Amino acid sequence: MDKFIEDVVEWDVVNWSKAIGFWTKKVDVKSSNYTCLELGGRRGGLSLWLGKQGNNVVCSDLESPEAIASVLHKKYACTEKIQYASIDAINIPYENQFDIVVFNPFWEV
Repeated sequence: MDKFIEDVVEWDVVNWSKAIGFWTKKVDVKSSNYTCLELGGRRGGLSLWLGKQGNNVVCSDLESPEAIASVLHKKYACTEKIQYASIDAINIPYENQFDIVVFNPFWEV
């Protein structure tokens, strides 16, 4: 399996990497310069994927994920495309701001 996809998906890569293929077929995310939001992005995998496609991304979690996620983003040289924020997914402080909103359906408890 591709190391980049492993870093994006983070867990159950064989199954969840299929979502990346599906999204790529349904939405032209490459170099579209979309404004994107990743909710629950503690490790920043989906932000990494969107940022490497040329989009501007807000990587968020309840507490800013910058300390953890920025390590991954630096590894792939896409920090200039990613900002970090503390956002509660049930109280998002934006309205009509983002073209794409993504989240990982699995949260560790």
